[in-house]
Amino acid sequence: MSGLEILGACAAAQQFAVVAGKTVKFLHEIYTSVKEAPDILEKRRGQLEQFHILLKLVETAPGLANDLLIKEILDHCLEDAGQLNSILERMVPPPKASRLSRAWKTMVNHDKEKANALMEDLEKHRNNLLACIVVGNA
Repeated sequence: MSGLEILGACAAAQQFAVVAGKTVKFLHEIYTSVKEAPDILEKRRGQLEQFHILLKLVETAPGLANDLLIKEILDHCLEDAGQLNSILERMVPPPKASRLSRAWKTMVNHDKEKANALMEDLEKHRNNLLACIVVGNA
């Protein structure tokens, strides 16, 4: 073998190693996200339940439902919740879908970062609502 052939073989092996490494990393990320999904979903469910309780408080408390600042915060919440809902509709497969179609839908519609950002925004809005309620009652 000439030196040029050896160099070509080494370059091909290096490219294969890079591609194999990226594939393993991608598969590990998918495995981790599927493995951690129940815990993350439970945390998000708890956050949404707290938010729902807070919204009922705003709705029933005299004076809070008419406050302009609270209305503005709730408008932002509604916008973020609508975006989150559309992302989740794309990500969550129907309950009777096959295992393959559920996995495919989860992998193809991987908007986890966007959904997490929207949940963080909703959490900030929840904190703002709580602050408004505390200041309003003080």
